[in-house]
Amino acid sequence: EIRKDYLDDRLVVFAPNRKRKTIGGRDANSQNKEGNCHLCPENIDKESFFLKYPKKGKWEIKVVGNKFPTFSRANKKAYGIQEIIIETPRHGEDLEVMSLSKIKKIIEVYIERTKKLSKEKRVNYIEIFKNHGESAGASIQHEHSQIFATEIIPPHILEKLQKEKEYGRCIYCDIIKKEKTGPRKIFEDKNFLAICPYASERSYEAMVLPKRHLDNISKLNAEEQKSLAKIFKSILQGVKNLGLSYNFYFHEVVRVSDQHVYFKIQPRSNVWAGLELGAGLIINSVPPEQSAEFYKKYFKR
Repeated sequence: EIRKDYLDDRLVVFAPNRKRKTIGGRDANSQNKEGNCHLCPENIDKESFFLKYPKKGKWEIKVVGNKFPTFSRANKKAYGIQEIIIETPRHGEDLEVMSLSKIKKIIEVYIERTKKLSKEKRVNYIEIFKNHGESAGASIQHEHSQIFATEIIPPHILEKLQKEKEYGRCIYCDIIKKEKTGPRKIFEDKNFLAICPYASERSYEAMVLPKRHLDNISKLNAEEQKSLAKIFKSILQGVKNLGLSYNFYFHEVVRVSDQHVYFKIQPRSNVWAGLELGAGLIINSVPPEQSAEFYKKYFKR
């Protein structure tokens, strides 16, 4: 079956009977060993930081600058700010095993840094993302997220904004209305809907949408933050049991209020080969309806 994305001109071919070549799971490389890890307290505490929680005593969350940024304030040709959110001082502690209160605090840090960086006059685009596992691009196993704030707005983001405008109303609000009664729904409460998208690029891809029409994460209230923490924890428990690396991200175009923030989790379950790279046709061997059924059991615990 061939499906088109809700908004993008992107085609996904679902081939459940086709066995795909898989990529590695969460194997660590030599940089991941405790003691060698740059993000462990004995190493990172020697450096300056932007934020730590709690403010006094031993920290649980710490925000530092990226030591090897692609974009920086000093780079006239690639202006931007890159930060690292170290989500735990404990090497090997993954997000899905943390308490809900700890995950909520991480979300609060996302919000605090988003608010701070949005005030920078030259920052037009902010993305917060997590690469978990070697196959997802993580070079360090220690649990962390990254903040990417830049002057440029990526062209495909501008194109998507234009298509959203041409649609005439919020497409994400319409997606919520359509998917909340459908077979791709993972979980729903009064604050969020979690689904596996109709034309998922990746097997077991998940998308989390706030029911309120919010343009960025900083608009989430305390109750919504708690709901989001529960959803993240449950979905990532499922990803862990699949043994897969994953990418997680959300983003915003600063000072553009007519957006609807959403959160994507993309497990790295298969290799993109010649067809995906050459023709732009994506092969997915696990239909989203099947993926949604898989995740549901993690919300019943």
